[in-house]
Amino acid sequence: MKNATRGPLAESIDRYLAHKRSLGKQLAKTEPMLHLLDGYLLERKIAEVDQITPSHLEEFVTSRPRHTPSSYNQLIGMIRRLFDWIMVHEILHDSPFRCKMRRATATRRPFLFNPEQARSLLDAALQLPSNSRAQNRGETYRLIFAILYGLGLRVGEVSRLRRRDVDLDKQLMVIRQIKFRKDRLVPFGPKMASAIAGFLMCEESRFGRIPVDSPVFTWTQNLWDCIYSHMRAFEFFDGTSQLVIPDNLKSGVNKPCYYEPELNRTYGDLAIHYGVGILPARPYRPRDKAKAEVGVQIVQRWVLAALRKRQFFSLADLNEAILELVQKLNQRPFRKLAGSRAELYQSIDRPALQPLPLHPFVYAEWKKARVNLDYHIELGGHYYSTPYQLVGKEVDARSTSGTG
Repeated sequence: MKNATRGPLAESIDRYLAHKRSLGKQLAKTEPMLHLLDGYLLERKIAEVDQITPSHLEEFVTSRPRHTPSSYNQLIGMIRRLFDWIMVHEILHDSPFRCKMRRATATRRPFLFNPEQARSLLDAALQLPSNSRAQNRGETYRLIFAILYGLGLRVGEVSRLRRRDVDLDKQLMVIRQIKFRKDRLVPFGPKMASAIAGFLMCEESRFGRIPVDSPVFTWTQNLWDCIYSHMRAFEFFDGTSQLVIPDNLKSGVNKPCYYEPELNRTYGDLAIHYGVGILPARPYRPRDKAKAEVGVQIVQRWVLAALRKRQFFSLADLNEAILELVQKLNQRPFRKLAGSRAELYQSIDRPALQPLPLHPFVYAEWKKARVNLDYHIELGGHYYSTPYQLVGKEVDARSTSGTG
């Protein structure tokens, strides 16, 4: 007996969605829209699939207003693909869906900069001020615009560039995962090579040694930045503590909890590799990391305040000045205690640190993927085989910079 809460398309929709999921398709928008269609038909007291008429479907489409042709065509495509699948499986011999696509609006023609306009744009980019979330902002945007204009790349291609993709000796750039999932080589001249080399050296003067598989351009607090910030800190101190108390950074902590926090899987792998425990501070509980808060306050007073009226023309000069003041602060004697911060670190903290592992941590990202009918999964534009018994099941895939 047919369930009274399920419409005439419910069974077909379930099978159709299961088929699409087995192919690795994302159905975040399609599934709720098809169930809305099924509920709409149920309200019209349509019990069987063969009772659906073109007018019913046209009324449903009309009830879902779309203001742009692309959004309207997306809705049409969802419904049309469902009925095409129904016809292939001979549930219906003729599709009742008659709605036609709307003609999209005319695309805008791209604006082409002449050399003089391009130089003006680069000069304007250089004047962009830095802020707490985007250091070295002017130099970074200037190089990005230079690569976009000089090499004819897309914004997405530039944003995905890794250091290993830039060969300064051969003056070649590897652009990965372009159209049709292919890679291509883009040559560049000596001026561009000099600009890129200067930018990369400037970044290393800020952050120290940067792995070759790190992004060329980034100011974010994403997972990559979080992991390599920890690695650089451990290398600077030449050891690790037994416990790390970070903030509840979304890229590292999936579910904040003082007793059983849920960490990002890569963040957890980092903790296992270095043998440290990670206990994120509770939201709005600065006392959970009171020593760090006090340390930030001291640095603001003795380092940032001392540099507030000085002007720097390169990040290397700025970092050199900061390092000099930090060393001076650490060597400064305490007022009420004997010794200094540097002496206490060497006598108390340094002996308590755990040694670093023999091998560096290998950054890897985890992704959930569904095994297709051909027992392959798609990962980063490439396909990898799995045991055939996993067809249709969801698996966890781990990828590193060497995955390819």
